[in-house]
Amino acid sequence: MNRQVKEASIQIRQVSHEYEIAQSQRKERFGRFLERLRYNLDMYYKTLSGDDTAQAFLMSDNEEEPYLGSIHFSCIAPGKRFQQMDNMSGGERCLAVFALIYSCYAHQPPCFFILDEIDGSLDNENIVKVCLIVVTVGKRNNVTYL
Repeated sequence: MNRQVKEASIQIRQVSHEYEIAQSQRKERFGRFLERLRYNLDMYYKTLSGDDTAQAFLMSDNEEEPYLGSIHFSCIAPGKRFQQMDNMSGGERCLAVFALIYSCYAHQPPCFFILDEIDGSLDNENIVKVCLIVVTVGKRNNVTYL
């Protein structure tokens, strides 16, 4: 029995150590991803808005372990104050969401993605901006458009 207790104790310590390593790696990888996503999001939102005063934010409920909580997305549209996505106009929200999509795409491009009726809440000027970013990001990642 003593031998079994010692073996079990050694296994518990070993598994606990492996768990701590995995948890540390998860936190580090997710932190890198989130930081890169935040940077790209702000850059694309400024580009789509056509104004360097525009800002986009991703905020975590749990900064210590952000993968365990919610991530909130909000923006400061040009000439406006900080507001949640629910309070933005359809066009502003659409540009913000495109910035988020392109940020994810820039981090790890998918094989393909489909944009259907993207012009629904955009005016002609913003449709051109969205199309230019689609083509620019696509060229950078060797995407062929049909």
